Amino acid sequence: MEGNRHVDKQLHFKMYKSGKIWVIAGITTFSFGLGIAFGGQTTVHAATNNTVGQSTVVSSTANQSSQMSAMKGSVSTDATSAASTSAASTSAASTSAASTSAASTSAASTSAASTSAASTSAASTSAASTSAASTSAASTSAASTSAASTSAASTSAASTSAASTSAASTSAASTSAASTSAASTSAASTAAASTTAIDGSTVDAEVGSSAANNSELLSSSSSNSDDKIASNVAALSTSSQVSVDYGHADDTMDFVAGAHAVGSAAAPAAGQITSYVNSEGQNQIDIPAGLAPDIQAEWLQNAKEQANSNYAATGQQQVITMSDDQVDSFTIGDSSRPRRVDAVDISSYQYDLTQANYNEMKKLGVKTVIIKLTEGNYYENPYARNQISMAKAAGLQIAVYHYAKFASASAAAGEANLLISDLRSLGLSKNTLIFADMEDTSTYTTGIQGDLQNFWNTLSNAGFTNHAVYTYVSYEYRDAVVNTVGLSRTWIAQYPYTPSASSLWNSQYAAWQFSSTARLPGYSGNLDVSIDYNGLLNLNSGAWQLKNNQWSYIKSDGSKATGWLADSNNWYYLNTNGVMQTGWVKVQNVWYDLNGSGAMRTGWTKSNNNWYYLSKSGAMQTGWIQVASNWYHMNTNGAMQIGWIQLKNTWYYLENSGKMATNWIFTGNSWYYLRTSGAMVANVWMKDGNQWYHLTNSGKMSTGWLYYKGYWYALNGSGQMQTGWYQTKYGWYYLSNWGGMQTNTWIQNGGHWYHLADSGNMNTGWLYYKGYWYALNGSGQMRTGWYQTKYGWYYLNSWGGMQTNCWLQINGHRYYLNSTGKMLTGWQTINGQRYYFDQNGALQN
Repeated sequence: MEGNRHVDKQLHFKMYKSGKIWVIAGITTFSFGLGIAFGGQTTVHAATNNTVGQSTVVSSTANQSSQMSAMKGSVSTDATSAASTSAASTSAASTSAASTSAASTSAASTSAASTSAASTSAASTSAASTSAASTSAASTSAASTSAASTSAASTSAASTSAASTSAASTSAASTSAASTSAASTSAASTAAASTTAIDGSTVDAEVGSSAANNSELLSSSSSNSDDKIASNVAALSTSSQVSVDYGHADDTMDFVAGAHAVGSAAAPAAGQITSYVNSEGQNQIDIPAGLAPDIQAEWLQNAKEQANSNYAATGQQQVITMSDDQVDSFTIGDSSRPRRVDAVDISSYQYDLTQANYNEMKKLGVKTVIIKLTEGNYYENPYARNQISMAKAAGLQIAVYHYAKFASASAAAGEANLLISDLRSLGLSKNTLIFADMEDTSTYTTGIQGDLQNFWNTLSNAGFTNHAVYTYVSYEYRDAVVNTVGLSRTWIAQYPYTPSASSLWNSQYAAWQFSSTARLPGYSGNLDVSIDYNGLLNLNSGAWQLKNNQWSYIKSDGSKATGWLADSNNWYYLNTNGVMQTGWVKVQNVWYDLNGSGAMRTGWTKSNNNWYYLSKSGAMQTGWIQVASNWYHMNTNGAMQIGWIQLKNTWYYLENSGKMATNWIFTGNSWYYLRTSGAMVANVWMKDGNQWYHLTNSGKMSTGWLYYKGYWYALNGSGQMQTGWYQTKYGWYYLSNWGGMQTNTWIQNGGHWYHLADSGNMNTGWLYYKGYWYALNGSGQMRTGWYQTKYGWYYLNSWGGMQTNCWLQINGHRYYLNSTGKMLTGWQTINGQRYYFDQNGALQN
């Protein structure tokens, strides 16, 4: 048949990481393309004009037991084909499970024209052939044809010739219009344009439906933080730590830590994996986390095959996602998350919440607590009364929900009556907002819309008329249950792995439950949290409303608030059109900064790589500001300044943190001193502690030699002014107690006299000074008394002057010093007379 013709192409799959989701996107090498989703965006490869063909859509149905069987990884053997009919007799499931052909079989034989004389089968299959005398609308023969009948796509996994006999054949008179063998499947039958879910149902109805605004692909869509989590209720659950599909679990089922619904079972075969149409209009398959490596590989391979087949048949873009085992956790009040947490929903699982916990919710901006009251027709939350009391005491609003299990109108009425009994017992008003929690697989029936309507009617008859629906994006009959109340009264669950304030999903609904792993300071457990888009969860008169991606606040009279608005301990600014503003806004010549959620910022805020400071009133500051004990300077645009700034001829230095510096700072390879006012000191001597320092005209601390007002000063490497003796590589210098270097003068220090040259350098050796020779030792000390050199002995008087041309009597001995000051020895003629001096210079008589 033309609609099933083979499309010759090859798909290449590549895996990307988007957040914490692995996305496997297929790229065709020829005519057809798959949607590629990664990095928060979707790129769509358009198909060519090639016609895939007119495909016959076969919608399969399955009973409840086959659904549960499929969830556990098996293929339902009780499914029937809705498109297979017979003009003769019809048997819903009548064939022999043991009927096999004794003759030859064909694993995938197809006859385009072999049918019974009066039946037409669009896609029926039979694994058990009948004898030549029996006629079956689902069997085919490689050699038999009927001139009056046609078969669109019938195949047989065990076809026999017209002459073959059956070891256990059916009677010649029995025909089966839709019969299938309980132990057989067709190796070659496919639905040309349908995508079959793992439970046997189709997802054709999902096409074009409004789901999440999710550019980030998910592998999970709802919460799991209810009383006890069932490990075998979710077709695509991952691990006990990953929330998948279900927001509120069955209270009566036991929680199995680490259990997987499909984690240890074999992967479903290609064509039998659950898929759905996501918000981008793509056919999506979610591979669960927590799988063994070999099972995960099998899942991936089968998913690729199914995506390939589905694309070839429908031309619809295909996306495969694979989740990891981590779920993002965050604290309520985190401004990086969706605008705020408007509501928290709880059940008996959160029995241990204290009054302080509810008070903390209120403090963090939570408005409403949604409390589970009942489940099915048998369960009542034993903690509900206390939970309601504490929530009210904290000033929180109350809404309630019922976990639906009904699969008929009468069962729905029974569950509604249980809820009514609880509502009355708890003294809740008839205006209480009541949610029907529609997520349990027991509610997967084609008549669920009517059943739910009967649930509402029963409540309304009792006076409880404030109705709303809770469900999740991939709930099979989502649109049907939503139709009972409308989008504006639907609370939808779908979880990004990292919920973000910059990416709000499902805004077409009234509220979005975006996480089941939120944390509350002071409480050890996880909480389900939601954002309110149109006021459904805000039971007071005023409410926020999101429309066309713009937030407004609707007052009790229905008008939009404008100007400044205080809400949940935050201030918001709404323009003259009532639209909430974000970013910088100027109001009456004052600038304010509003975060991504619209809340007015105070204190420090960073924008475009600049820091700004906003007062308690939110006003942007300029000029000098004091924060705690530190000073900062903001320029005329409000940006915090760093480095050197000059204000009124005075220099200030602001550290990288913006803090005004005081005292010593080191920058640009130099030291500077800043007074307690922050003003830089320049061209002056400054005493710090017991040390003197000199700052130049530029404010730099001086080091080394400094000439200042006629005197030289020596400053060490730390800038400290030196006094007393100071040695350099050129010699010793003496600096007075006020720092000035001494030159061309005598100084007495430590009982010794020293002489400083014109350069200030301390003299050593012989010094001629004012008509006299002085002898200074290697330490610069002036000598007195006898002094011997290699040339002889000399005598220096008490004030250091060398004696010449004179007699000298010392200790009873007479000595004579010639014109050079040298002491004479031996025979000498002095003034015409002869004298004899011994070797020590003493005169001999």
